[in-house]
Amino acid sequence: MIHCSKCRKTFLTLAGYRYHSNKTNSCVDPCDFDHTHDYINLSFESMEASQVCFESNEMDRSFVTRRSSSNQRLFICAQTTKDNIKDKRLKTNASRKTHDCPAKLFFKEASFCRCVSPVAGEKCELNRPSVQIRGCLQHSHPLERRNLRLSKAVKEDVVKLLEAGLTPNVIINKYHPAEKEDPASKPVTTGDVYSLVRRANLQGKNEGARKRDKF
Repeated sequence: MIHCSKCRKTFLTLAGYRYHSNKTNSCVDPCDFDHTHDYINLSFESMEASQVCFESNEMDRSFVTRRSSSNQRLFICAQTTKDNIKDKRLKTNASRKTHDCPAKLFFKEASFCRCVSPVAGEKCELNRPSVQIRGCLQHSHPLERRNLRLSKAVKEDVVKLLEAGLTPNVIINKYHPAEKEDPASKPVTTGDVYSLVRRANLQGKNEGARKRDKF
C-alpha cells in the first residue's frame, strides 16, 4: 500500500497514488467554489457511525442523498437547482426556491493510513478500513427556515409525542414552538405533524386528538 500524506488515502500501486496526487486539489480542497468555505473532515469506524453523526448533527435539514451504496454516499444541498438533478425523487416542490449550490458531503469507506508521520509516496506500514466524511458545509445562498427540511431527529421526537397521545397543537405550541426552535431549523407545522401521523400509521390512535384540536 502507498499512502498520501495529505488526505491519508492508500493506494495499491504507485501509479494509482501518482494519478491521485496529480489531480488538482484532489485531497486538499473538497470544494472549488469561490466562497468562504466551511470544510468538514471526519473519520469513523463504520458507515453506520458516520450516518449517526450526520443525523445527530441534523445535517439532513439542508442536505439530501444524491447517491448511496454500501461503501460510499453523496449528499447535496436540498435546494440544488432542479436542472442539475437527474433523479426525479430529489426534485424539490415547484414552490420551493432552488439554487446552483455547491455544498456537498462525501462519505467514503476505504483503507486509510494510520502512520504517525507519513511520507508522501512511501509504503504505508499501518492502515485500516474506516469511513471518511469530507466536504463543504457552506451553502451559496441563505438558508431560509421555510425551505429547510425536518431533520430525522425532530421527526422521531414528534412521532414519540404522537404515540404518547399528545395532540398536534400541543406538540407544536409546547414542544416545538417556532420561536424557541433553532433559527437554522424548519419550524414544525400542523401539516408536518399530520404527515407524520400518516407515515407512522397513527391515524386511529390520533383520531381523538384531531377532534380535541377542533375545540
